[in-house]
Amino acid sequence: MRTRMVVFWLDVVYLAILGIAAWLYFTGQLPKTLVPDRLAATPTGVIWFGALGGVLISLAGVHDHRYDWDDRYLNWHVVRPAVGAAVAAVAVLIVQAGILAVGSQPEPTTTGPGKDVLYYIIAFVSGYREETFRAMVKKVADVILKTDGPTQPTIASISPTSGRAGDTVKLIGTGLTGVQIVRFGDTPSLPIRKKSDLEIEAIVPAMDPLPTDKVPVAVSGPNGSAAAPEPFEFLQ
Repeated sequence: MRTRMVVFWLDVVYLAILGIAAWLYFTGQLPKTLVPDRLAATPTGVIWFGALGGVLISLAGVHDHRYDWDDRYLNWHVVRPAVGAAVAAVAVLIVQAGILAVGSQPEPTTTGPGKDVLYYIIAFVSGYREETFRAMVKKVADVILKTDGPTQPTIASISPTSGRAGDTVKLIGTGLTGVQIVRFGDTPSLPIRKKSDLEIEAIVPAMDPLPTDKVPVAVSGPNGSAAAPEPFEFLQ
C-alpha cells in the first residue's frame, strides 16, 4: 500500500509538471525553438494530451485497485506520461495517414484555437485507453501486411483456335502467372512462355495419331485449373 501512495503523489507531480508546461506554452514563455508549433505533421499539443491521458489512467488505477494493489505494476505507472505521449503521436499519424488515403488533407478545415481539437481528442483517448491504441495498430498492421491469396486462373480466349504441332497459341485470361501446364486434350505443352498474369503462350504439342475432333485446352497449376472457352483443332 505504501507503493500505491508513492504512485499517487508521483502522478500529482506529473499533473503539476503538465500544468506548468501548458501555462508556459500558452503564455509564450517557452522558446519556439524548444517547442515548435508543430512536430513534423503532428500538432505539438498532441504530445501534451497523450501524456495527460497516461497520467489520468494511472490515477484511475490507483483508485480502482486500492484494495488489491500489486507492486509489480510500479514500472507501468512510472512510464505512463512517456507512453501516453508516444502512443498519442503514433495514433494521430495513423489517423492522418487514413485521411490522406482517401485524398483529403490532414489539416483541419477550421481555424483558431479549436482547429486541432479532433487530434487532441484522439491523443487523449490513446493515452488514456492504451488498449484502444493497440486495437488501432492491429487493424492498420492487418491492412498493411495483408497479402492477397493466390488467384485461380481463368481463360477468356485462345488464339488461334487451330494449327499444327510447333505452332504458338496465345491464351488470354487472369491469374496465369502460376500456370505450370497447358494441355491439349490429354497431351501437355512444354515449354510455356509466361508473358504476364494476363497472357501466356504455349507450343502446340505433337500428337500421333492426330485427333480427328477438336480437343479441349486447359491450364493447371498450384492455384487451380481452368478450361479455354473454345476447343483447338489440329490441322492435317
